[in-house]
Amino acid sequence: MAKPTTSTPLAKGEEITLPSPLRAAAPRSSARESAVIGEVADLGALVREARKSKGLSQQAFADLAGVGRRFVSDLETGKATIEMNKALEVARSIGLVLTARKI
Repeated sequence: MAKPTTSTPLAKGEEITLPSPLRAAAPRSSARESAVIGEVADLGALVREARKSKGLSQQAFADLAGVGRRFVSDLETGKATIEMNKALEVARSIGLVLTARKI
C-alpha cells in the first residue's frame, strides 16, 4: 500500500493534511480535544486510542501508516528510543496533529 503523504503548513492556522484512508474528519470548531504530551508514552496512548477507535489491529494500522508493526507496538507502549519523525508521521496518519507552545 502507498505511504500517506503530508504537506507542510505554510501559514499560522493551516494544518497538515493527509490524503489517507485513516484521516478522521476533524471538527472545524475550536472545541477539539487536546492532551499534554510529556513523554513518548503519552503520544503512544493517544495513537493506541485512535487506532482502536477505528477498529484496526496494530498490523493493519502499520501497513496503512507505512511502518512496521513492531514500531507501532513500541510507540504505543512508550518505548523511549523511537524515532521522533517516524512517530509524528504515524500520529498524523491516524488523524492526530501535534502542536507545541511555551509554558
